Amino acid sequence: MSPLDNERVSAPDDVSAQLTALTQRLDELLGEVRGQREQLTRLARAYAVDGEQLDRIRTVADVWDTRAIASHVRDIVAATPVLTDPFPHLVLDPLLPPDAFQVLLDAVPPDDFFDGEKHLDLRGIGLTPTIVPLFSKAIWRSVRNDIIGRVLGPALAERFRPFAREYLRLSVGQEFVEDTLALPLHPHGLRLMLRRRGWSLRPHCDPRDQFISTLLYLARPGEAETYGTQLFRVHQENFVPGWANTYYPEDEGLRCEVAKTMPYRGNLCLSFLNLGGGAHGAAVPEDAQPADLRRLVFQFYMGPDREALEALVHRLPADRQIAWTRRVKNKDRRAMRAAAAASAASGQ
Repeated sequence: MSPLDNERVSAPDDVSAQLTALTQRLDELLGEVRGQREQLTRLARAYAVDGEQLDRIRTVADVWDTRAIASHVRDIVAATPVLTDPFPHLVLDPLLPPDAFQVLLDAVPPDDFFDGEKHLDLRGIGLTPTIVPLFSKAIWRSVRNDIIGRVLGPALAERFRPFAREYLRLSVGQEFVEDTLALPLHPHGLRLMLRRRGWSLRPHCDPRDQFISTLLYLARPGEAETYGTQLFRVHQENFVPGWANTYYPEDEGLRCEVAKTMPYRGNLCLSFLNLGGGAHGAAVPEDAQPADLRRLVFQFYMGPDREALEALVHRLPADRQIAWTRRVKNKDRRAMRAAAAASAASGQ
């Protein structure tokens, strides 16, 4: 074949590759434009809400007394016993003084500031770049900085420290337990979660780099206390998660049994150790009543800085590093789950 023939054959391939690249870039640009449009829409909506809340904005300091709230939170964490069945957890009820909790409810932004269609999330609540009305921004920023950062987070870390030792011994080895406990914990992943009928979350452990998970129920007066968080007993001796990202014990054939279901009660805060011993989940049936049922929850994690944790994991023996570094993709989890189901069926 002559050089000219080669050019004729390759030319369509070159054009096709260029068109594919251009199409991909165009899709990226359109996505960026849609994102910017959504941000502008939220900004306009935030300004409109601010105009409606001018009087409330002016009186934030009168209705949100951080010193009194911090004192209450510190006392409730200190006085509440750590429950160990099915794994270490605290039920802080009520977490906030009643007046402060009502202010927090009032500071929840309207649904159109959330992402999603049916089950919604507002990630980054309390962070400066997150677009929400000014009253919401002021209150949730204070929750993050004044309450969680200075009081609640450190208090939770201290209460769970004695219980963390055993799970860390299983996962990092006795030699590295104290070094792991010495890592300062910081709040991560603050978000509001709005769930409706049909929501289901299988038994799981949150990502391993988050040592403590905390949920605050934002139920309003009169809402039923049904369909709160489920705590599961995992039927494996000395259970600890087997990989680094969200871990589903059932995917590896481990049986999970509901040990308790928390009441969805306003101002009740559930905080639990995320290092092993059990799992958690949730389920709201498709036919749950009323038809407009909502479950609104504030969530945050406490974990070490990623770089500090990675440096410690790098010091572990190679066989112990795997569970802290291995990340399992969704398609692999599905395959594991199918294999576990087939194994269970064949064993019956």
